[in-house]
Amino acid sequence: MKKSKKLTIVAASIIAVITVIGFWGYSHHKKQMAKEALIKAEIAMNDSLSKDISKLQTEADVKYQNGNKHGEGYEQEYIDAYLCLSNAILSAKKMTKSDINITGLTNKRDSVKKALIVAKEELEGKASYFADSGMEDIAEEFRNRSNKISNVIK
Repeated sequence: MKKSKKLTIVAASIIAVITVIGFWGYSHHKKQMAKEALIKAEIAMNDSLSKDISKLQTEADVKYQNGNKHGEGYEQEYIDAYLCLSNAILSAKKMTKSDINITGLTNKRDSVKKALIVAKEELEGKASYFADSGMEDIAEEFRNRSNKISNVIK
C-alpha cells in the first residue's frame, strides 16, 4: 500500500473513533441529565407533599381544638379535622422518601374518630329526646348531623 492510503485509513479510523466517542458522550450526558431531572422532580414533589401535610396537620389541630369547645356544630369541626388528617395520610403515602410519621397521623385521626363517635352518640341522644318531646323537625336535624358523621367515618 502506498503511504498516502495508509494515512487516509488511519485518519478515517481516528475520525470514526472520535465520532463514536462523541456520540457515546452525548448520549451518556443526555441520560445523566434525564436522571437528574427525575431526581429534581421527585424532590420537588416530596417537598410539596410535605408542605401540604404540614398545613393539613395544623388545620386539623385547630379544627379538633374548636370541636373540643362543643359549640354549635362542633361535630363539623371534628369532621373537618378527620378529613384533613385522612388527606395528610394519603399525601404521606405518595411520598417516595418520607420523614413524615404516618403512625402519628393515623393515631391523631383515630383520636378524632373517637371524638366523632362520642359526638354521634350525643346527637342521637338529642334526636331521641326531641322526638319523644314531639319536636320531630328538630329531632330530624340532629339525626342528619349524626348521619353525616356516619358517612365520614365509614
